[in-house]
Amino acid sequence: MIISPKLSLLVLLIAAGLASPASSGETLGRPPEDPPGTIVTKMTPEVVQDAMDQQLRSKFEAAAGTSSNILTARQAKDAGWGLVADRFAKIDRDGDGFATFSEVQAFFDARSPVKQQRANTAAKAVQVIR
Repeated sequence: MIISPKLSLLVLLIAAGLASPASSGETLGRPPEDPPGTIVTKMTPEVVQDAMDQQLRSKFEAAAGTSSNILTARQAKDAGWGLVADRFAKIDRDGDGFATFSEVQAFFDARSPVKQQRANTAAKAVQVIR
C-alpha cells in the first residue's frame, strides 16, 4: 500500500498532537507541601538583599582565594565572574589594581533595586520646611 506524502504528514501531525503533554492530562500542578515543622521566612526586600549579599560574599571569597581579601581582574576572569572582570576599572575606585569586598559590594549596591527603592523612600520622607 502506497501512502501519499500529504496523508503521512497528516498522520504525523495527529500523532504529535496526541503525544503532547497538554493532551495527555499533565498539568503544572503545585509544588509539594513543606515538611511539618518547616519555618518559612517571609520574602521581603530585606531578606532578598541579605541573601544576595551572602551570595556576593561567597562569590568574592571563592574568586579572591583564601590568601587575601583582595580581588584582581584576572582572578575574577579565572573564576568565571565576567561581570566583575569586564567592569573592573569601575569597581576598583582607587585604581590600585585590586578590589576589596567593599568596592565590589558598593558596585553591586549601586545597581540594586532594593537599595534604590530605599533611597527613593528616604528621599520622599524628607520634609523641607521653609
